[in-house]
Amino acid sequence: MSEVMLRALRNLIANDGYAMTFHSMNQYRAALVRHFDNGTDAPKAKYSRPALLRDVRCIHALAGRISTWIDKIRSRQTR
Repeated sequence: MSEVMLRALRNLIANDGYAMTFHSMNQYRAALVRHFDNGTDAPKAKYSRPALLRDVRCIHALAGRISTWIDKIRSRQTR
């Protein structure tokens, strides 16, 4: 395998935005194998890394708020 092909495969695997477009690990794995067999690079990710990180931070913040709400509800139920 050429150095170019190895680098393309490495970049494909490292592309978080591309990986997130799949609904299952099986679909992602099949796409990686297909790209490997065809010697093609991945399409450009729909998310840029900064946008992806922003969305992850928003989800994390929301999860924290939900956790706080659940704790408040539980404390009211135990009174």
